[in-house]
Amino acid sequence: MHMKMKTKSLLTVSFIVGTFLCVSLVTSCSNAETNNSDKQSKNSKSEVIPSIQVKNELVESELLLEGKIDYRMVKDLTFSVGGILEAGDVSLNPGSEFKFNNLLFKLNLKDAFALLSAKKKDLANSFNSFIRDLNKSGTSSQQGELINVDKWQTFAGQIKPEKRLPKLPIFKTKTEENLLLENNLFVQYDEVQQLEQAIEHYFYLAPFDGIVLSIKSKVGNRIKPNQSVARIAKNGEYKVVARVDANQANPSSSIELLNDAKESIGRATFLSAKKVGNQKVLSFSIELNKGVRTEIGQSVYVKTNLKNQKACYLPKSAVDKSAVSVWENGMKQKKNILVLKEEENRCLVSGLKDGEVVLLEN
Repeated sequence: MHMKMKTKSLLTVSFIVGTFLCVSLVTSCSNAETNNSDKQSKNSKSEVIPSIQVKNELVESELLLEGKIDYRMVKDLTFSVGGILEAGDVSLNPGSEFKFNNLLFKLNLKDAFALLSAKKKDLANSFNSFIRDLNKSGTSSQQGELINVDKWQTFAGQIKPEKRLPKLPIFKTKTEENLLLENNLFVQYDEVQQLEQAIEHYFYLAPFDGIVLSIKSKVGNRIKPNQSVARIAKNGEYKVVARVDANQANPSSSIELLNDAKESIGRATFLSAKKVGNQKVLSFSIELNKGVRTEIGQSVYVKTNLKNQKACYLPKSAVDKSAVSVWENGMKQKKNILVLKEEENRCLVSGLKDGEVVLLEN
């Protein structure tokens, strides 16, 4: 009897423990499913990025176009002939300033001068031969006109390597013309004259007051014709470059120029426009107010009115400086835009097409 009661008690305990374990297992599975469901729900939510579909409207806005100060006239310093590069009258390094007509660089003249000297010697000999032929023909031409031989002797005596080629004497007789042709003197004279003119290209005189931006060849190097030796810019003439939507009309000829503090510092005059993709690059020359100083690379603003500009408003969270994220071809992509106006919580932008999907979080 006692044994039966003991057995019954053990069975009862086992049943209770088993029931508890089953309930715990079911609860655990249920909680796991709930947690997984919550995680999936959270992941699903994290993948959803709020967006907006672009709908442009025509607006008229006052826009400050940002640009940077740069030199208006920049020039590559080159020689039309080749040779050994030599220093000029001023020492030049990046940042060095120079004055109009300063000798900036020159080429070694040894080879060129040797060739010119030889050609002048040949020319002088040819004219001496021509003079002997004139003397043989007599002092008068076939038409009875007197030939002035002295002028030819004076001319030939002035043909020297260290002196500039004298001007060819005027002649009126057929005898002189025929003898000049027979001795090939017109061709020889032109050749020496061209060599002399080429010597002038061995010197580079500053075309304006300016500054050296970069040096591209060292003194002592042999350079080729039209090889860049240095890059120079003209002092006192500057420009500003800014960008707008490609469909925007060009601005008026003269508009206000502002600094970072939005203070007026001068006037900007429209120069040119060039289309680049969906934008237009505008160039302006600038004239600063008296006493105003600027630096190359300084940011400035051109104040202009943009009429009938296609634009839309976007929340500020969607705009990252001059770009937004769009959903295109099943993926997130960056797209450049132009911010026309900033307000407290939104921006007026152009450069987007109707129907494009803009993600509101970058």
